[in-house]
Amino acid sequence: MVAGQAGNPLKGVALHDTALTSVQLALDRLVCTVEVEGSGGQMPKGERVVITCQGLHSFFASFNFAEMLDNAWPGNVQDGHYYASGLFRAYVTGGMLEAGATNLTLGDSTPLDDSDSGESMPVLLSDYKALYDVDFDFGFLQHVGILPALGMVTAHVLMRVGDLSSDLVPAVLSFYGVKSCNLRLDVAAMRDSVRFGNIASLRVNVKGGIVWIYCREGFVEVVAEQVMLRKFG
Repeated sequence: MVAGQAGNPLKGVALHDTALTSVQLALDRLVCTVEVEGSGGQMPKGERVVITCQGLHSFFASFNFAEMLDNAWPGNVQDGHYYASGLFRAYVTGGMLEAGATNLTLGDSTPLDDSDSGESMPVLLSDYKALYDVDFDFGFLQHVGILPALGMVTAHVLMRVGDLSSDLVPAVLSFYGVKSCNLRLDVAAMRDSVRFGNIASLRVNVKGGIVWIYCREGFVEVVAEQVMLRKFG
């Protein structure tokens, strides 16, 4: 892997014509990782670079999965920049992402466990219409995983099983056949929403296959062919 230079971890790293394989956003740990893979351009084919943003305070992403998949070879990443203000920005064919953080490092492995899609949990529902009857108010959005090559997005949450004083149970919203996803989150402000949770509500467009997770300071929007909710308790 090509190492970055002092002061700018991305300087000298050839991100152009790599393929974006994974974005993992851990809100509870204030960390996000962006994984790219070489596809035969300046970065050797199969070589992997993981960009880790720590001390995360803001995050924005907009992805058109079909366009990204069509350009996975020779590479859907056009360019990436790291600014002295702590802002990391990546442009891809079919979207972009922007992460504001206090520290950025490069490696060939992720500090986050991105292997758990929640498939070990029992399925509670697998229908957009059924989501109408599920209450996410006063819950916590903890982790978002974006896997463009698999057409998949996961959102790990803690849900209330009753009123505001009730227990929290872990749950995973898994989206398959994802067409697009958009996120804009004020991560620092969301972390302060301890008492009432960082999720304000969840809205569904059944016909369009769209889910909006409205947070206290931001939102997550996913358009997909299928959704599954898995949870314990």
